[in-house]
Amino acid sequence: MSEILPQSPGAPTLSRMERKARMTDEAFKSIVASENAARERKTARLRALRIEQEAAAAANPPAKTKKK
Repeated sequence: MSEILPQSPGAPTLSRMERKARMTDEAFKSIVASENAARERKTARLRALRIEQEAAAAANPPAKTKKK
């Protein structure tokens, strides 16, 4: 049982397996893109915190301790 889908003239007709493969590929790409975006946001946040922490440490150097 084949489905008849309206397509533009000249567009290749995809088989059921090709459509399924295309859907899987698109889902994979969207998942990877969202994970990459989340990783980039996390990296930027952690980088900003590290820079802030390093600046605070440079502004307030630790007190020197006396040797016994």
